[in-house]
Amino acid sequence: MSIFICEKCGKLDNTACSNNYHHANMNKYREQKGKKIDICYKPEFLYFENHACCSDCCEGVTYSDFSGVLHKRNIDIQNKSHWTKFGKEKLLEWESRNDGSMMNATEFFKNNNI
Repeated sequence: MSIFICEKCGKLDNTACSNNYHHANMNKYREQKGKKIDICYKPEFLYFENHACCSDCCEGVTYSDFSGVLHKRNIDIQNKSHWTKFGKEKLLEWESRNDGSMMNATEFFKNNNI
């Protein structure tokens, strides 16, 4: 499964865990195309609409239609590593393989001026 760097805390997470990765990236794509984003979460969770965050940061995010809350599950990664454990160069190397193992390193480092 693909991993990504949480845009809120910098930890590495799996895109298949209980996070907002796919929703946030679809909204980023919509923004790039000049389209309206899909508002899915309650207003106090606006940050999560277009920032991919790990399951730790997404814990308790509530859907605007009250259909549910994001909660960590037993498949979620416990004790996630911060990106600095591996370093910028290693994560960019993983992303450059284009095998889907690392998803957003280039974007993360560019957006955070790292």
